[in-house]
Amino acid sequence: MAENPLLTRHGEALDLFTERVHAIRPDQWDDPTPCTEWTVRDLVNHLAVEQMWVPPLVREGGERRRPGRCAGGRPARR
Repeated sequence: MAENPLLTRHGEALDLFTERVHAIRPDQWDDPTPCTEWTVRDLVNHLAVEQMWVPPLVREGGERRRPGRCAGGRPARR
């Protein structure tokens, strides 16, 4: 089966996002973002969780599922 071009682009975007997440210093995780109610950790968590529904939605269609928080604690170190 041929690769879905939308999923290919999604994977590329995730790679870029991952690079940026790994560039966050430990002392920056609790810093504010332009959305003053969110910290860097909140924003990364939101983006990480919300992207999880994209591949199944693109592959199978149907409803978006809410997987829940995945980065509630401290992020894993490289």
